[in-house]
Amino acid sequence: MGLLVNILSRGSPRWLCLAILCAAALLPVPMGLGAEKPTEEPQIFRAAEVSITTDQQMDFGQLADKDGSVTLGLADSITADPNLIHFGGSPYSGVYTLTGDPDTMVDITVSSIPSNGFSIGSFVSSEGNLPLVGATLDGTGTLVLTIGATLTLDSSTAVVGNGQNISFTITATYN
Repeated sequence: MGLLVNILSRGSPRWLCLAILCAAALLPVPMGLGAEKPTEEPQIFRAAEVSITTDQQMDFGQLADKDGSVTLGLADSITADPNLIHFGGSPYSGVYTLTGDPDTMVDITVSSIPSNGFSIGSFVSSEGNLPLVGATLDGTGTLVLTIGATLTLDSSTAVVGNGQNISFTITATYN
C-alpha cells in the first residue's frame, strides 16, 4: 500500500484513476458478478453393468390344443386355468439372478412378442408385479427373482408338439 499512498499524494487525476484500477485489481471478485463458475452435473460411476443369468427356465407343462390361458405362479405350480388347458407335465417358475453394484436399486422390465400361437404377459415376481421400479440388489450385488406369468394359447395358429418355446426379454437398469 506504500506505492498507492505515494501515487495519491501527487494529486494528478490520471494517477488517481490508475491507483483506483490497481486497487480494484487486488480485490477479490465476488462469484456471480461476471465470472461464473461452470456447473458440473454430478456423475455416478457404476463399477459393473447389471447382468442377468437364468437359473431355471419357466415351464408351463403340457397344454391342450385349444384356446385358453394358464397362469404359472411363483411356487412351481399352475395357479389359474379357467379353460382347463393344462393337462400334465411339471410346471416350473422361472428363476433369474441379477448381479451388479452392491446395495443399488434397479428397474426391471419384461417384454415379449407373440410367437407360434402363444403370447405371454402379466408377469409377477418374488419382488412384486413387473415392471419393478427400485428393486434393490443386496450387499453382494445380487437379487434372485422368481418369475411367473400368464400364457395364452391361440389354437388356430399354435404349433402342435412338445418343446414349444416363446421368448421374453428381462431388462434391468440402474435406477
